[in-house]
Amino acid sequence: MYNKYYGANSQQKDTSSVSSKISAFFKKNKQILTIAGIVLISLVALRYGILIFTPKPEVPAEVKAQLDILNWTTAQYEVDQKRYDSLLAEQAKICVELDQKLSAIKEKVTIVREYYHIKSTAVDKYTPTQVDSFLKSRYKY
Repeated sequence: MYNKYYGANSQQKDTSSVSSKISAFFKKNKQILTIAGIVLISLVALRYGILIFTPKPEVPAEVKAQLDILNWTTAQYEVDQKRYDSLLAEQAKICVELDQKLSAIKEKVTIVREYYHIKSTAVDKYTPTQVDSFLKSRYKY
């Protein structure tokens, strides 16, 4: 391939010059690179050796038994809590129904109270004969 800046076969010349520079670098620094590789491999081996040979902490049997009991108790509490939540939801529905019934009763009481208020104030306007008949009908004497 011809390149107008570098001439013919410039790509091959560039590749060969780069590879020669790399090989010269490795030849010049062979001992340093070898030591660096050995140090790197040694550090990796040391790290994994520590991970493999370090004893894992073990939980004593008594503590493990207590943990199992606590886990079981916690599970039972969760089951009970779900049951209580469902009961609470049912009780809330009952409370809403009772509130509706109470408000209906309050309305009826108000109506009855107004009715008897009208009746009791009407007594003030009665004639004596009307008062006498009213008392007879009310107290049945």
